This record gives sequence, structure tokens and C-alpha cells, in this order.
Amino acid sequence: METKRRSIIRNVSGSPIIPIEGTFHSNSNINSQLSNSSRRSITDQTQYYNSVKHVKGELAPTVNSSSMIKILLIGDAGVGKSALIVRYCDDYFNESVSKSTVGVDLKVKLVSVDNKFFKTVIWDTAGQERYRNLIPSLYKGTNGVLLTYDVTDYQSFEGLYHWIKECYDNCDLSRTIFYIVGNKLDQHEKKVNKDDIRKLLKFVKDNYKGFKINAIFEVSAKYSGFVMGLFDNIIKDLVEHRCYFDEQRLRNKRSIDLSTARDDQHANCCSY
Repeated sequence: METKRRSIIRNVSGSPIIPIEGTFHSNSNINSQLSNSSRRSITDQTQYYNSVKHVKGELAPTVNSSSMIKILLIGDAGVGKSALIVRYCDDYFNESVSKSTVGVDLKVKLVSVDNKFFKTVIWDTAGQERYRNLIPSLYKGTNGVLLTYDVTDYQSFEGLYHWIKECYDNCDLSRTIFYIVGNKLDQHEKKVNKDDIRKLLKFVKDNYKGFKINAIFEVSAKYSGFVMGLFDNIIKDLVEHRCYFDEQRLRNKRSIDLSTARDDQHANCCSY
């Protein structure tokens, strides 16, 4: 069923429409979805991300969470990475703020997914070339990477080729999931179309084995519903794929490893 005014990828020949709600393509069959006129609305996926609850106010400091999700936003300068993070963590948007991030920054948000608490650490990075040498060290331990571009700036989309190579060289691909995020969907001068995205996906498939792009989003930091749906869907996806750090799980593994080592030692002692 076609969803009106909710197209994540629109034909450039059509007149731009400011969408009511953010939408996305999932990993189930991205290329097929790009070819289909029917698009999936982020807010149509309420059954998918309503299990993500935001822990706020006085309750937040009292919650003891041993589980952490590390999310990294990368992309060229000016694509709106900081605006997306501030909108999600503080539900705030200031259109007049255009200052680019210097170096790196982060925000922390506590969420509950299926009644399990997660401390979500969201890293903001500078897109300017002079700061790019700071970013590779941040890839260590990252669970989700948002490859971010400006839908009105084709050059920022081309920049994703650089960022994807950098991720491929520095990330643990077995423990990291990637998402493509186009920002500024509220603007009318959209320069990136579905063929551009198909070309990028084919390039990744042909050149970067094991590089998992699980979803493609187009959103606007100007609208709260877009961004809440974006991050909630990504957090839920990471949890479902067990892409998070769990201190209790690590302690249990260490305990099992220690027990196994003791059993082996005992067996060796008794073998004489």
C-alpha cells in the first residue's frame, strides 16, 4: 500500500513534498525497496520501536545499567550530525546554530529496550579534514555507525565513499552495523536520488566484504518524530543483533573461561 507524503526516496523529477513522517528502507531487501513506489514510514513501524522507552528525569540517575550501546555519527562537515544528536537526546533544535563540531563530542541517553536498560553513548565527530585523524581511534568498540549526509548536498553524499573506506579499515566488521542517514529532508533542493544510493550499495557489496548496511534513512533534525524514530529503530536493531557491550555477559564469560581453565588444570594434574 502506498504511503502518501512519506517517501524516503523520491524521483527527482517530482515536485518536492515535505514529508509528514520519516521513513526508511530495511536490510531485508534494500534494492527491491528502492525500486518499489511504496515506502515504509518510520512512524508506521511503531510496533517495532515502541519497545524502546526513554528514561528521563529523576528516574535516570537511579538506574543501574551494565549494558552500553556505542553509536558513532560520521560524515562531512555541515550535514547536521550534531543537530540529530541534540534532537534525540535533548529534543531540541535551533535552526540558527551552524557551528561545526570541533574535534569530538558525545551525549549519553538512557533507554529501555524490552524492559532491559541500556546506556546509549552517541559520539559526534568533526567532518573537517583537519580533525579526521582524531576519528579512527573512536571506531574501537563501536556498535552502530551512522554514515550521514545532507540530501541537498551531493558532495556530502560522495563523501560517504571516503567514510565507508575508513570504517572498513578501522571497525570490527563482525561487531558493527552501519546505517546510511540522509538529513535535511525538510529542504526542497534534494540532490541525491535512488540511483545514487543503488550505486553506493553496489560499490560497497563489490569492494567491502562483510560491511553490513542494515537500513537507509532520510530524516530531518527539524522534526522530532523523524529523529526519535531514526535512533529508536537503530537501537532496537542493534539490541536484536546483540551489538552492544554487556558487563554482566562479559563477567559470565570470564567466569566460564576461568572454570574451564581450572577443570583443565585439574585434569592435567590427575593424568599422571
